[in-house]
Amino acid sequence: MDFRRLGLGDIVAAAGGLVLLISMFLPWFSVDAGPPESENLCGQGVDSCSGFDTFHFFTALIIPGMDLLMVAAALAPWILVWIVVRGHELSWPPGEVTMISGAAASTLILYNGLIDRVGDTREFVSLDIGWYLALLGSLGIVAGGAISQVRRGGVTRKPPGTF
Repeated sequence: MDFRRLGLGDIVAAAGGLVLLISMFLPWFSVDAGPPESENLCGQGVDSCSGFDTFHFFTALIIPGMDLLMVAAALAPWILVWIVVRGHELSWPPGEVTMISGAAASTLILYNGLIDRVGDTREFVSLDIGWYLALLGSLGIVAGGAISQVRRGGVTRKPPGTF
């Protein structure tokens, strides 16, 4: 194990993963003053939703376990750190899978916050600190993966048919 192998991109991505994981426990949405029926955001009498509540509510009929996919996206940079520190050889450029998982998490967070918010009366539902931190963490994962890939030389294979 050699921690000197870690680069700036690995550290940025790992920090982004940690922020994303912490944000899953914080409130993502809250209810502003509105009609009494708007206060049933993620359950009876609940006026805020954490990341786990949000994705459980969001994907109950679509994809069960989306909250676990967000946790997996938060852990992807830490897996990259483990691979780099241990000096394992990869068949893909280091940082590529991390960048893809961060991009997928960013897309889900943006969709869930800007396009399809939770609740029946969405005009009274506002974004809370957890949503902003989750977006920041997932974009940090993307940036860290990109920095890692650029600093290590990027993709070395050529497309077929080129010289």
